[in-house]
Amino acid sequence: LKSVEEALALSLGTQAGLLASVVPSLAKLMPSYAGLLSAASHCVDSALSMRFLFGELLDVISSYSKQILILLDDLQWSDQVSLQLIGSLILGIDGSANSAFFICCYRDDEVTDNGPFDEWLVLT
Repeated sequence: LKSVEEALALSLGTQAGLLASVVPSLAKLMPSYAGLLSAASHCVDSALSMRFLFGELLDVISSYSKQILILLDDLQWSDQVSLQLIGSLILGIDGSANSAFFICCYRDDEVTDNGPFDEWLVLT
């Protein structure tokens, strides 16, 4: 786990605190970097930063595993920014394939016409 911790610290840098604010269990993977995780992170575009940081997290974790399965449920309740994040993770930040397999679930009877999820579904 020490090498995962170091890889995350190197990859996430000073923005680790921003990611830790939405993924509290990240602190378990990075116990030696508690100060880095609690540091306030300022960014110009938080949505873009989250896409980058989650992509980096996925890259680091997948480099230690042959296969990763990510299950996302109830996507019909997602907002547009969250759907953009999910889409960028599925496609890869740089457009290249990643080693994660995504299963995305939604309730088709709860999807509203022309809502964020309906539009995302058409584009994806």
